Amino acid sequence: MAGAVAGVRRGEVPVDDVRDAVHRLAPQVTEQQLAGFCGQLCHFVTMHHTIEDQAMFPAVAAHPDYAPVAERLVDEHLVIHDHLLRMDRAAVVVAADPTRMPELAVAFTELRRVLESHFTYEEGEMTEALGVLGLRI
Repeated sequence: MAGAVAGVRRGEVPVDDVRDAVHRLAPQVTEQQLAGFCGQLCHFVTMHHTIEDQAMFPAVAAHPDYAPVAERLVDEHLVIHDHLLRMDRAAVVVAADPTRMPELAVAFTELRRVLESHFTYEEGEMTEALGVLGLRI
């Protein structure tokens, strides 16, 4: 881009060359930010699920009325983990080849769908269990 700006200053290249350079730069920044965000999201969700799997769900599963809820949520964590891995791989691919952005968009859409379903179920089913069992989050 610096070369295009210098060329415009010298009157050797049209301003559109600078605009083209800016447009080529923007997707690179976006992919870098996206890869960073993906890494943070994957880390946060993994940390959240690890805490639940190790601390909360065993206590809930010990109560016969709530054991099926805890078991389902643990199973869903495995499914979500697979989606996080797909999302992470897609972000790496897009960082290397921005033309493959549709793959990342599909991975994100699938992850979002699974997470929304999981969190809706978890909030609906765990509220009573946590209250009855006196567990703190």
